[in-house]
Amino acid sequence: APPAPQGGLAQPANTAAMQKQLDCCLVLRKALGARRSDILWQFLLEAVIISGIGGLIGLLLGGGSSFIIAKITNFPLIPSPLAIIAALLVSVLVGILSGYLPARRAAGLHPVEALRYE
Repeated sequence: APPAPQGGLAQPANTAAMQKQLDCCLVLRKALGARRSDILWQFLLEAVIISGIGGLIGLLLGGGSSFIIAKITNFPLIPSPLAIIAALLVSVLVGILSGYLPARRAAGLHPVEALRYE
């Protein structure tokens, strides 16, 4: 049988499955003695690093695209330093916000209850 398409409704299901797997890993850490703050910091650090890398990649692609378009059209497209800083800050802020809520939920899980549904 051909593989199922990965777009549309499959993406939320994949995300939910990955989140459940991550919850179990964190619950195991908690069962082995990790504190709630340890789990929160791990989630937040991962979110900041991933969103920061994504922001840098976006800046590189945007800068490269504007350079190419400027060369083709002879129209100066130079992003301001303030726009660059704002883009990185927004990227990291989105990462922090999207990492905090799942981190808080995972840190609050009781190990036995979370593993029961695995």
